[in-house]
Amino acid sequence: MSKTLFSGLTNRAPIEQRAAVPAMDYGSVVPPTWAQLNSPLGNFGSAGQATMGLASVFAAVGIRSDAIGTLPIQQFRGYGDNKTQVAPWPVINNPAGGSNLTQQDFLTMYEACMCLRGNFYCKIVERDLNGFASQLLPIHPDAVNITRNKQSGAIEYRFNGSPTPTPIDDVLHIKGMMMPGMLRALSPVEECRMSFMNARQQDVFIANLYANGGQPSGVLTVQGGLKDSDEGKQVAEQFVEKRGGAHNAGMPIVLPDTITWQPLTLTPADAQWLESQAASIDLVCGIIFRIPGAMYASHTKNAAGHEDREDIETSFVRDTIGGDILRIETALSNLLPRGQYVKLDVSVRLLPAQLVRWQIRQIQRNIGIATPAEIRAGEDMPPVADEYAEWANNPMAPLNSAQSGEYVQPGDETPVQSADSTNPNPNSH
Repeated sequence: MSKTLFSGLTNRAPIEQRAAVPAMDYGSVVPPTWAQLNSPLGNFGSAGQATMGLASVFAAVGIRSDAIGTLPIQQFRGYGDNKTQVAPWPVINNPAGGSNLTQQDFLTMYEACMCLRGNFYCKIVERDLNGFASQLLPIHPDAVNITRNKQSGAIEYRFNGSPTPTPIDDVLHIKGMMMPGMLRALSPVEECRMSFMNARQQDVFIANLYANGGQPSGVLTVQGGLKDSDEGKQVAEQFVEKRGGAHNAGMPIVLPDTITWQPLTLTPADAQWLESQAASIDLVCGIIFRIPGAMYASHTKNAAGHEDREDIETSFVRDTIGGDILRIETALSNLLPRGQYVKLDVSVRLLPAQLVRWQIRQIQRNIGIATPAEIRAGEDMPPVADEYAEWANNPMAPLNSAQSGEYVQPGDETPVQSADSTNPNPNSH
């Protein structure tokens, strides 16, 4: 009997472990994230749909995505005095060219993923003869499963439900804010889901308030009362027929002596709901996505004057999108040979007003830190003629005409123009 019992113990089937091995078909036992589940946000559809359905979220993500998507990408070699700009590699000039996406599309998708999911993923699908990446394929963050191999401890990425992990060298993963030990960065949609849910509920409430007739605009009172409901319906239809429509907006109301009109206003509770929508917009745009108030507020509230625009743009670049700019610069630079790197040109967003800009140019020219050629290039002006190139590229070229053959004799106020002068403006004093 003991032999039979012992043999039964040794011959039993292996312990069930399919759900505990991430590499097997049944996947990992680690609970999926809230965004991966695409679970309901309250009772208003999927997480992604409900979040992007908020006007404030759509506006904030659009502002940040367009801001980074319109920045030119420049590639450099060397640092300091040896810094030179070089022609961008294909992976920089058009990272996802094989998927009919432009450079702007790539950067826009990057920032949208960082805003909503906190992570951006790409698969390297093509390399050049030297082994450097030449084409990237962006992957939706919700279609990425990240696990750690229990035997080797290596991090494994699986895209679009594939049971086979993608080689780690073919994965580009840009992370936002994260905690130690995490395999992916924190998702703003997950971490702030209660704020998004409250904002969504306010939108639904207001839509129902105006669409479902829960709050009538007024009451018609008939002196002596109505005989029946049909008579009341007839009075209401006649009133709407004569007063309804946009063409009657603002027209005075003329009623018989037996009928009076009393308009209704929102109840204090309903008015408080409407006022809270403004606070919800400030919460989403200003706090969660860190958009300066003047960039999303209406012209009647928090709209900055012209003189504050430069400070707003500087704050936006430095405090709002500066971190994501540095992340994408570092990630793309790691795809290039050593000694080469990329920079997003933020100067296009920091240009001051034209008068202030020219005053700055004048100061740069006066103290010799900018050449006439550099100033013209900065203002998107064509270069000077070749015969003046030496003068235009000299940061120490005098401001009057002394260098190019003109000279000033002691006591003279007007420079004398020599015959061999090369000054492009011989009439300058």
